[in-house]
Amino acid sequence: MTTAIEDDVLNEELQELYLISKHWISDLDFLKGEIDFLKKLVFGKTFYPLIQADDLEKVAETLIKAEWILDEQSKLKSGIFNHLQTLKPYVLRSIQDYNVSLIELHSQLDNQLRELMLDFISVKNVVFDMTIQRLKKNSATPELD
Repeated sequence: MTTAIEDDVLNEELQELYLISKHWISDLDFLKGEIDFLKKLVFGKTFYPLIQADDLEKVAETLIKAEWILDEQSKLKSGIFNHLQTLKPYVLRSIQDYNVSLIELHSQLDNQLRELMLDFISVKNVVFDMTIQRLKKNSATPELD
């Protein structure tokens, strides 16, 4: 379905979609930085010595999921850049007819971003929970002199 852009409200809505999409790029850049931080944390001086044999499988699964998130982040970012390039002529009003699929795509990208953020939160929680558990366990163990 194609509709002519004659309404200023519709044009404002398209501008809002464009700005939201640009904001998503910042969100994805932030997400990449957070995943990189978690990976450094896992292999850093604080967490790595706390890893015990019974944690290895969970740590491996968490790192695999983190890598998957980075891969999906990259794909989603590319999709959002393409979406921005599609929206741009509408916002500049160089194209007057728009297809409802623009809004459907925007909604799909929004859902993908939300799911990716939820996946990230679960990875972060696993890393922090393991860290807290090991720190508590190590602080409860008396040191031998």
